[in-house]
Amino acid sequence: MQHSQAGGVRGAIQMRHQNEEILPEYWALMPLIVIAIAIVGSLIGLWWISLIGTILMLILFYKMIKRMDKHSRREAMLRMSLINHFKDFAARDSDVGKMISAQIGTMESINYEAGAREKSLDGILWVILLIIPIVNLFAMLYLLYVFTEFAPEHDRRWHAFTQQVQYAGKEMGMQMVLPSWRVLPNRSFIVYLIVTIVTFGLFGIYWIYVLVKDSNEHVQVQWQFEDQLLRELN
Repeated sequence: MQHSQAGGVRGAIQMRHQNEEILPEYWALMPLIVIAIAIVGSLIGLWWISLIGTILMLILFYKMIKRMDKHSRREAMLRMSLINHFKDFAARDSDVGKMISAQIGTMESINYEAGAREKSLDGILWVILLIIPIVNLFAMLYLLYVFTEFAPEHDRRWHAFTQQVQYAGKEMGMQMVLPSWRVLPNRSFIVYLIVTIVTFGLFGIYWIYVLVKDSNEHVQVQWQFEDQLLRELN
């Protein structure tokens, strides 16, 4: 890549170090940690210790909200920078422009869909809602719904977008290979909720685990692709 639009791509990629994090595996096991804390508290007669578990879960949900929001914003910047780069290149080279026009159109369509469907959440507001009695149940269910639906849908859009980047980039002499063609599995909020209720909450431990794991996996695969983009910029 060359010219000014490459700077926008670099900038969007480099922002990941400030805007995103891979949540350590122990966060995925937080429900088990919370249960363990509650059991210990009951055994030693200090029920207030369970508040520690509640605080840890609030921190986990806050981290998940902020990562989802910041990642979506940064990825939107990256998509737009890539689209602008390809359009700029197409304007300067009409032959290549004809060959990549379909890919540019598809990228713009994916970018538009992402902008319409991916809405930001206020982490502080939702943590407050999770504290308020009665309201907290509905707030948690809504957040679980958003997290469960967001990851696979977002991941499929990103994979579709990077395929177009790969095809268009090849016409421009870029050598990139998608790190993985496998998308995140679909997970049904309704099914997971029913199984969680039937198992008296035990399945919820696995539910939280896969939500953390899926988001980590998406970010890690995306970073691999971005590393290839950075190499092509040099």
